[in-house]
Amino acid sequence: MELPANRFTLEIDRKVLPGRYPKREYVSGPRRHGAALCTPPMVSEISAEDVKEKLENEDVQIVDIRSESEYERGHIPGAINIPMTRLAAEIDEYDWGDDVVVACPIGQSSVQAARLIGSFEDVDSDAVASMAGGYRDWEYDLETETESES
Repeated sequence: MELPANRFTLEIDRKVLPGRYPKREYVSGPRRHGAALCTPPMVSEISAEDVKEKLENEDVQIVDIRSESEYERGHIPGAINIPMTRLAAEIDEYDWGDDVVVACPIGQSSVQAARLIGSFEDVDSDAVASMAGGYRDWEYDLETETESES
């Protein structure tokens, strides 16, 4: 019986498993959908200051992974809210831009979220970054839910 190659299995052509598994080695780890081989995507971090500059000068997509209530109290202008608890289930419902920055409260869970987004088959993993320091380091104006609706 051969092990299935799914998104959490890497498949490498080498003879390491004798007998029933010739020329296949199965190693646990994330796998990019549709790719034969993949390593976990590296996530770059970008400072809050650089995010602010990108918002002013470039087309950047900000993904806020905090809860809906935290998002409604104030978020980076133009950010979309996809709580971390729903990100994996909803990842294929979004059109991901060419430049994506993920924001969270302190810049830790956004690294994991950026890695998840970057592993999605429709996203260039090099185009996804985590905002270092998260909202803790964001010293600029925040948009509230009532402001973004108008």
